Amino acid sequence: MKLYHLIIAISCILLPITILSAEETNPFRFEQSAGEIVIYLGDQALASYLYDDPITTRPYFAHVKTKQGTQVTRNHPPKADDPQDHGTYHPGIFLAFGDINGNDYWRLKAPVRHSRFIAAPDSASSGFTVENQYLDATATKTVCIETCHYQFLSQPSGYLILMKSEFTSPDDDFYFGDQEEMGLGVRMASPLREKDGNGRILNSNGKLTAKETWGQLASWVDYSGHIHDQQVGVMLMTDPGNIRPSWWHNRNYGLFAANLFGRKAMQQGAASKLPVKQGETFHLGYGVYIHEAEGLTETDLQSVYENYTKLAKE
Repeated sequence: MKLYHLIIAISCILLPITILSAEETNPFRFEQSAGEIVIYLGDQALASYLYDDPITTRPYFAHVKTKQGTQVTRNHPPKADDPQDHGTYHPGIFLAFGDINGNDYWRLKAPVRHSRFIAAPDSASSGFTVENQYLDATATKTVCIETCHYQFLSQPSGYLILMKSEFTSPDDDFYFGDQEEMGLGVRMASPLREKDGNGRILNSNGKLTAKETWGQLASWVDYSGHIHDQQVGVMLMTDPGNIRPSWWHNRNYGLFAANLFGRKAMQQGAASKLPVKQGETFHLGYGVYIHEAEGLTETDLQSVYENYTKLAKE
């Protein structure tokens, strides 16, 4: 299976940013305990991948940091001085769906169960592959199965996490429905909120703010600001190999999500229903670039996206 389609990158050098190829040496290591993998670059913990949380009942990345240790996603669970909204189901970086066969995995009304590691976390390959079982609301029937591969790549500007997911069911047909809350989401650290922090939202069409970018088609969206006088941010990108581009569910309180499913929900046309026949495979990929560099321009971010599209084709 090809790798690559969820990118996370951090920039910690001044412009111009040098993006290396996927073949560069990757000094990542993984520390695994019950229900958790902590991803390290050298001695710096970059993120935790949680896959057996009894409250947030789907896999996610929490406490995502830059190479220099600046946390760019909200604390999970939220601390006392964090906004408390959506405290259980906006954990950090997460893939979630408000409607698969009428089951709501976004709001945790149906669980996603980690079934097994197809490929265990490994420093030599800098990644791992998991199988996730999407259960119905009664947690007794499998709706579909996801195979997801993550790979981590070190670069002078930070690091990348590349992901590709494949959904299938050996038993029955299933479908992805039409809601706002579908796809890859990120909940930003509280100081980076547009609403009452210093966050800025910019999309690939040059539009700014949650209001102007909500519901719009775009190849990427960047949500960035300053923490401790350092410019940091998160840029989500969509795989051009997806079935169609994404509309964007962007909010000024720190959430943004790439959503190719909710055409009607995003006020862009008739209701969408994406069926998957028994035994067929539905492919889905995203990229995330987490940066720590002053003065990133729209042109710089577009270059990051173009590099991502090359990786996505490999």
